[in-house]
Amino acid sequence: MPDNTAGNFIDDLTNGDKAILGGSLVVLIAMFLPWYSESYLSLSDSVDGFHRWGLLSFVAWLLVLGLWLLRGPLSEQMKLPHWGVSDGMLFMILGGLEVLGAILFWVDGNSSLGGLNSFGVSAGPSFGLFVAIVGGALTIAGGYLKQSEPPKVTSGGPSTAPGGYGTPPAAAAPPPPPPSYGTPPPPAAPPAAPPSAPPSGGGAPPPPPPA
Repeated sequence: MPDNTAGNFIDDLTNGDKAILGGSLVVLIAMFLPWYSESYLSLSDSVDGFHRWGLLSFVAWLLVLGLWLLRGPLSEQMKLPHWGVSDGMLFMILGGLEVLGAILFWVDGNSSLGGLNSFGVSAGPSFGLFVAIVGGALTIAGGYLKQSEPPKVTSGGPSTAPGGYGTPPAAAAPPPPPPSYGTPPPPAAPPAAPPSAPPSGGGAPPPPPPA
């Protein structure tokens, strides 16, 4: 029989979850791509996202993945407290940090390498940086979608954080009636009345029996 576990897992995800996971996958791939490239004559070099401000995007990616796991598949094993903001808002903030790390990387690279072009060195942002910005934007969109999702229902009651994972548990069945065995016994008979005492007093004795 075919294994439909992966298909069922994807079908159970909400639109917000799909956007968050898709954006996280894009950001992870972008971290290994060149964010800045330099070339001089026949020599070229590039820098990936694990440098300078790119580390901010990576840390934000770790927080996004951890929050999604602890609020989703691992929510029954590890309980997180509910903060003053919803989970959707947290995902939007973390997605914004992913984008901010890429933008700061871009600005920092321009300020440090801006004067090298006059010496024959060609330097500038590479496609990996823009891929990271797209991934962070997808994470922000996923957090926005989770704002309108119904609350998750667990065995301990409904959660206050928007975004649902799985289906609510079925209502408990009412307790069965007590068993009955046969017919009830008949009621006990009332106690017999005591015999009446002979009359007392000075009355005439009873006549003797006939001879």
